[in-house]
Amino acid sequence: MSTILDEWSYIAILSAAGIYVGAFLAFSFDMARRASQESNAHTRSGKIAVALTWLGMVVHLAGVVLRGIAAGVVPWATMYEFTITATWMIAVVYLVVSLKVELRYLGVFVTGLLVLSIAVATIFFWRPSATLAVSLRSYWLLIHVVVAMLGTAFFALGAGVAVMQLLQSRRERAVVRSRAAQASEVAADLGEAAYQATAAGGVNTATEVRPVTEQSEPSRGGGRMARLLASLPGTDRLEQLTYRVNIIGFVFWTFTLIFGALWAQKAWGRYWGWDVKEVWTFIIWTIYAGYLHAHATRGWRGDRAAWLAIVGFLSVIFNFTIVNIFFQGWHAYSGL
Repeated sequence: MSTILDEWSYIAILSAAGIYVGAFLAFSFDMARRASQESNAHTRSGKIAVALTWLGMVVHLAGVVLRGIAAGVVPWATMYEFTITATWMIAVVYLVVSLKVELRYLGVFVTGLLVLSIAVATIFFWRPSATLAVSLRSYWLLIHVVVAMLGTAFFALGAGVAVMQLLQSRRERAVVRSRAAQASEVAADLGEAAYQATAAGGVNTATEVRPVTEQSEPSRGGGRMARLLASLPGTDRLEQLTYRVNIIGFVFWTFTLIFGALWAQKAWGRYWGWDVKEVWTFIIWTIYAGYLHAHATRGWRGDRAAWLAIVGFLSVIFNFTIVNIFFQGWHAYSGL
């Protein structure tokens, strides 16, 4: 029976990945349309993309549930199970936050991440469902891993917004440089006009001075990417959203450390043992703590803060992939 359920779960996960691919393409068309019309209006492709993401999330959930029934426990005892459940959590967090904040511009990033993660999990991480190790048979597994997945989901969302912030910041700097250059040209034209007027005995014979117009900004004539970014929120709003999302992720990650320590005490008789997984979890916590502290008290704004948020999420990915696969320790439950 468990073998059949494994197969149905596998089919559901692959089906969800296929739906996410459709959502990825629809989000891409939506961005292309917005880039061409310089508008933030809801396009038909954008609505289709959101609907497909919701559908993919539901089918994805079915695959996770079937895997859990096949294993007889919550489905995150191996890297494959954790990946399919964590990616489902990312989809849920993205969709729920999208109900409050306009996040269609992150659709390509989120669905692309989901497809890539599921592809890696099904190709490299898949193993038949099996019983849990003795040390994992605890209610702490549910508590500890759920908060870890929620923290990962919010960190992923924060990293996506940080990437958009960097792109938007680059565009806005280009706009400022363009305006400065135009202002210099206008000043030069005015100086030449004044000189010609003086030379002609006070009669201005200069040609008309070119005004600084909005049409000449990079957001108008700097290509499709510039026009797309011009339709998105500004750098300040993106930075504020990145900060808020990462605060939520940091809270969940803090509880990941606390609940992990409590579970370790119950399972192994100590709260902390300098296991490589424990160390990297603490490193991630330190990176995000530094990001939040520097942003709040040291005036870290702009690109530096965005890069630090991205580095934090890359550390999460490193912790889950490289540490799980290539390092041995008390947390060697990858199933590989």
